[in-house]
Amino acid sequence: MNANSVCQLMQDGVSDMHCMSDTYLAKELALEYKEKQVLISEV
Repeated sequence: MNANSVCQLMQDGVSDMHCMSDTYLAKELALEYKEKQVLISEV
């Protein structure tokens, strides 16, 4: 998934997220958070 995609899925209320494992979702959210932190620190 690309940056911000998990957060967007959550905001959109996508129902098929139940098919994704908790570990997968946690890793994707952590990755997105890290990417955002890098972008913020570059500004």
